[in-house]
Amino acid sequence: MNLLENVKEKLLGTIELSEILDIFKETLMSEKKISGFFTALYEENKTHMNIAQIHLPKNLKKFHTLYQNMTLPLIETQKTLERLEKESILHIVEKEKHKYTETVRKLIETWNIQEAYIVPLKKDGKIFGFHFIFSNTDSFTPALFQFFQELTKTCEKSIFNALKYYYLKIKEHNLNEADEKNKKLVTIMTKINQLHSPEEIYRIILEEISLLFSFDISSLYLEKNKNLIPVSFWLDKQFTFLHNEIETFFKTDGKYQLSLNESGVVVCFMQNTRFYINDFQNLSGVPILEKDKKTMDILKTLRTSVLIPIRDENKTIGVLSLATLSQPLELAPKDLQLFES
Repeated sequence: MNLLENVKEKLLGTIELSEILDIFKETLMSEKKISGFFTALYEENKTHMNIAQIHLPKNLKKFHTLYQNMTLPLIETQKTLERLEKESILHIVEKEKHKYTETVRKLIETWNIQEAYIVPLKKDGKIFGFHFIFSNTDSFTPALFQFFQELTKTCEKSIFNALKYYYLKIKEHNLNEADEKNKKLVTIMTKINQLHSPEEIYRIILEEISLLFSFDISSLYLEKNKNLIPVSFWLDKQFTFLHNEIETFFKTDGKYQLSLNESGVVVCFMQNTRFYINDFQNLSGVPILEKDKKTMDILKTLRTSVLIPIRDENKTIGVLSLATLSQPLELAPKDLQLFES
């Protein structure tokens, strides 16, 4: 039995998305000349794409936590998809990185990519995701690229069916959560209706969301005069010793200019894209923006961080920041989607 026939047999044994993506990964990475790859798939509403599977070489493992389950910037992803519609396959070489979006250029530089391909995943002619495959050292031989294409075609239908099944499970999960969520929302709205100032409303919202999802600290930023301004924060009582330092930071350094080099909060706002980092303790050696370093120094034990864009009629008006300080918080893509619902 040849390799692809073996893959087909394995695919028949499961409908779980994670297992099918693992089969693809194990088969692809059996080719030693491939340095790494990631697979991005549409969310059900097709407003965002998430990195559903990723493999990085040993020298880039520090980036795995950062990119696993990452939501890709919507505007830039759309540009890449438009090119895929026209060109079918994107061939990327380091010397031509200027032709690509900022996100792809950063990947080429950060991951030291010499050559890469972006290949779409399609169902009935419509793209539902793509594979990004790269090499740090060698060029792809025609035989190696053919193997990649054949493996993609072999797994494509199974990935699509598993993705649809995954969406069905999310809907079931959300239905089961709906009653409890609605009860909690009624309680929150009752409290809000008894308040009179925006500051009190912000504080209650942050507190209730944090307690509901087991976060230790949360903050709210709103755009004003082309800056992101912190308007409120909440802190769990076991970390009250940090209150004064956080409050001082918000008053002195908490205002962010709308520049991608300013903070992850600004990147979330400008790219209208949520971010989730499971555990900052696993990001040793990964470059961190200067203001984010200050925040980490103040919080001391930052573990999980979630940044959610706040939208009004699809326009981003602010950012909700949620974090844990005691232990990491495991969140699946369906949990992250719940924050934006």
